[in-house]
Amino acid sequence: MRSIKILVLSVIALFVASCLVTSVHPLYTEKDLTFVPELVGTWENDDVWIFEQSGKNAYELTIKEQDSAKTGVYETHLVKLGKYLFLDLYPEESEMEDSVYELHLVPTHSFWRIEIEKDVLRIAYIDIEWLERMIDGNKVNIAHVRLEDRVVLTAPTEELQKFVLKYAEDTDAFPETEELNRKKQD
Repeated sequence: MRSIKILVLSVIALFVASCLVTSVHPLYTEKDLTFVPELVGTWENDDVWIFEQSGKNAYELTIKEQDSAKTGVYETHLVKLGKYLFLDLYPEESEMEDSVYELHLVPTHSFWRIEIEKDVLRIAYIDIEWLERMIDGNKVNIAHVRLEDRVVLTAPTEELQKFVLKYAEDTDAFPETEELNRKKQD
């Protein structure tokens, strides 16, 4: 059980360190979900992303760091909003012995705009510094809280969807696109 605690803390540290914008609500409703079989498989760059089907419109995503034993497992949904695809990641529940400690952990959603083109998966997430500047400058009005060095969105799903659709093509909002390549079968 100690290793599970360490794993959970490592995954949380990984997310905090990368400064992802997270949300207490999902980006999807049932009608927004889609399943793309081409996403299933193993994708690589600095990390390894393994997508497995886990329901009609759901995936289980395992992210493994290349040079480490760190692994995170996420309930993942593919969300179609207009012409865009987004992944909604939500951490799988852990089995921790310390229930008081576990009550202090609040799982959140993160969402990533994606494009799948043959054997290339392009992912981009919202830039936290851009979002903070937009909020501070009253250019974005979306319900949120600030926790230490991160923004946690508290807006309901409908508002989240409007927000990501409005900025989906904004290269300041989604500045970096990371490419993962499909792992070739041996």
